[in-house]
Amino acid sequence: MLLEDIQTFGSFLINHHGIDQSAILEALELQRKQSVPFGRLAIEKRYLSVENVLRVLAIQIRSTKRFGEVAIELGLLNEVEVIQLLELQGEQRKKLGDILIDMKVFPSDKRDELLDAFNYFTEARDKHS
Repeated sequence: MLLEDIQTFGSFLINHHGIDQSAILEALELQRKQSVPFGRLAIEKRYLSVENVLRVLAIQIRSTKRFGEVAIELGLLNEVEVIQLLELQGEQRKKLGDILIDMKVFPSDKRDELLDAFNYFTEARDKHS
């Protein structure tokens, strides 16, 4: 599957259900701001010390690399640990649909309907690609 073929829930809402693009962008920014930082999760899970998180951040700030990439390069984390932390970060992230409900873009019962439509759309698209 090509990157251009990937349909996110946000773009699906814009392209197929007339949700305003600015609302999606605002919700995505709120989602990003509310995410637990990767380094904090690494400390909480006792994978890294505060000192090592600061060490990674000092290098990361001068590069385009993600926290996990830098931590692996420094030998502070392995790939399995990075994947576990990314999964945990994703689980703790507030879902886009829930943020849009909080913003009163649509009611909660509409979210479930839209998610069902999105899942149907992506399954049908995947069968034909």
